[in-house]
Amino acid sequence: MKHKHITTLFLIATLILTCLTPSGSFAANPFTYTVKLQQSGQGRLYWNYNQKGNFFFNGSDTYDKACLAENIAYRFVILPERCLIAEPSEGWYFDGFRDSQGHTLKLDKQRVDVIRITIKGARFYDSVVSYSDPRFKNVTKSHYKATIKATLKALYGTTRYKIMETLDVYKVPKKTQTIQACFREKKPPVLNVPETLQKEFNDAPFYAIESLPVDYNAVFHTSSSRLLTVDSKTGLCSIKGEGIAVISVTVDSTRETSRGQWNIRVYIYPGKVNLTSAIRSKDKKSITVKWKSDTLCSGYEIQAAADHSFSKIAAKKIVASGKTSSTKVKTAKAANCQYLRIRAYKKSRNEMLYGNWIQIPVK
Repeated sequence: MKHKHITTLFLIATLILTCLTPSGSFAANPFTYTVKLQQSGQGRLYWNYNQKGNFFFNGSDTYDKACLAENIAYRFVILPERCLIAEPSEGWYFDGFRDSQGHTLKLDKQRVDVIRITIKGARFYDSVVSYSDPRFKNVTKSHYKATIKATLKALYGTTRYKIMETLDVYKVPKKTQTIQACFREKKPPVLNVPETLQKEFNDAPFYAIESLPVDYNAVFHTSSSRLLTVDSKTGLCSIKGEGIAVISVTVDSTRETSRGQWNIRVYIYPGKVNLTSAIRSKDKKSITVKWKSDTLCSGYEIQAAADHSFSKIAAKKIVASGKTSSTKVKTAKAANCQYLRIRAYKKSRNEMLYGNWIQIPVK
């Protein structure tokens, strides 16, 4: 960890050793190296500290413009360590460094926490190696925190600090070379999301999306928990009612993809009616129908015909209540009605959802 408070002796030494100026200002010597920066895409590069040795954060919690790395050549003294911070623009991501030939350039990367220390109203900024850095995989978090606090106590006289953000800091090799930073535009996530799903009441639980990529952090939400419940993380749905529900799927942006959102319209049709009997009256002018009521549906549609294929409807009736469990179907041709069928329907979102027919012979 390097202390970057401008009043310290460390920065006085750094200022003497550091030569952050465009190339050509100093005569070449074996103790210097030149770094030429190039860039593609939309984003910014920052040095870990500027020509005066100031940290790349200023007093207003923003990047110091004096640390902005322009597309020019810089000459450095070999002794001080130089690092680059890549900041992609909104909707872009950082895709690594390339050399002058376009080949991948692997720079040593360190995960750091940018911290702010406030002492008597004055703000100081520093960076410490983050606990998320792989080098601490065998270190307990309590031990890590104790070490950081002890170091801050020695430097600042306090153990209190606030983490502003966590960054990847890339160490620049101490040799003359060209470094190109590549920023690429994020693409919409590719996800096989159905526009609609057709389900029937009493169907088994199902997943809104059958195969969700493991690297997608998706959040699921239902428009009506009375009709359909959904696990917000897995998308596992359970049917609770009849009608039309909408499942919204939101996928957070990843390193290479933008945020995505989809809606799935789920049609939950009434189940088959439990039809118990259809008995012709003695005067042959009506049929008494009985079934087990479906209190979730809006009503029932009943038809009678002479043949089991119902090629010609001889009688029909609409029952406009799901609570009803029996009715009489009147027809002048009751004697010719050999078969009767019934199905439930549901009115939802200005649409009619019909269940499957169930039929029995008329006695």
